[in-house]
Amino acid sequence: MLKRMLKMPLPIRGRLTLIAIRSLCFFAILAPWLCLAAEPASPTTQLQKIDVKVDAMDAAKLASKPGVRTFAAEKDVAAALGEKLAQQLSGKVDFATQQLVFVTWGSSGPPFGHLKNDVTGPADKPEIAFFIDEPKATIRGQAYRLGAEFFTAPASAKVSFRK
Repeated sequence: MLKRMLKMPLPIRGRLTLIAIRSLCFFAILAPWLCLAAEPASPTTQLQKIDVKVDAMDAAKLASKPGVRTFAAEKDVAAALGEKLAQQLSGKVDFATQQLVFVTWGSSGPPFGHLKNDVTGPADKPEIAFFIDEPKATIRGQAYRLGAEFFTAPASAKVSFRK
């Protein structure tokens, strides 16, 4: 088809190219919006990531073992993670209605895995399961990436780490 198009006179070839570009732009811009409108509201909006700056040495100590830790009060955060992190996290979590979720994880690579989560159950008592989405690569293990991430979740949520 490309050979036939190249043999066409330039004005026709130019119009066909312009039509193709306009069609691609239309679908590239509107297709995601159409897909979002068709999907029902997702319960993942209950889970929000908190951006916190953690020193490299602190991150290595905190992320030494993969898992999930939840905190229901600010004093528990200071006791477990230190005053420095507790100060950064203060004001970002409403402990009356939310809990702080601290997820530590690791993945070998490259290519490295990514932290993902599943939210199931009713909205008033959700179950949140974190897991590592490992890539489908045959050769890995040349490096190891540690991760330490903070989230807020509803106080009634049951949080776990799935291996």
